[in-house]
Amino acid sequence: MPINGFHSLESLSPTLCQPFARDRRGITIGEAAGLMLLTREPQPIALLGVGESSDAYHISAPHPQGEGAIRAIEQALRDADIAPPAGGLY
Repeated sequence: MPINGFHSLESLSPTLCQPFARDRRGITIGEAAGLMLLTREPQPIALLGVGESSDAYHISAPHPQGEGAIRAIEQALRDADIAPPAGGLY
């Protein structure tokens, strides 16, 4: 749903994001991403490839078969020039 749709439903907050406030007044639209790499290896590790995808299957749910995530994984493998495992990833 575009931002104007949320605005017409009067669901957008007129203030800054306050997710835990009792008096919050709506939603704040935004996007984010996060990454954490953990290793027990003593040497440095390298991020070889990245991928991203916008599922757009439903306003509040990803595709049931994870098509957006699959596209992002496949893109990251291509970016890193790594072939998927013979048995597949999923």
